[in-house]
Amino acid sequence: WIRSLASSTTKKTLSIKSAAIEGLVRFVGETRQLHSLTRPDLARWYQHLRDEKISTPTLTNKQSYIGGKHGFFAWAMAACSFA
Repeated sequence: WIRSLASSTTKKTLSIKSAAIEGLVRFVGETRQLHSLTRPDLARWYQHLRDEKISTPTLTNKQSYIGGKHGFFAWAMAACSFA
């Protein structure tokens, strides 16, 4: 996903989006299969971020990067539909 954004995204934004993905992976565990993640898993991660006192703008950005209309999961679903 990050590589697919590289040509149209600033280096800083790529870094921020990478950090969002890495944070989710740390939260759910590195061995967790992508297809097994559910909305409740994401809700628990979002709540975890709130509990960690992540600022509202940062939390909103992370949510959009992961689950938004043009976010990671939208990209993953589109990528899988072509496989």
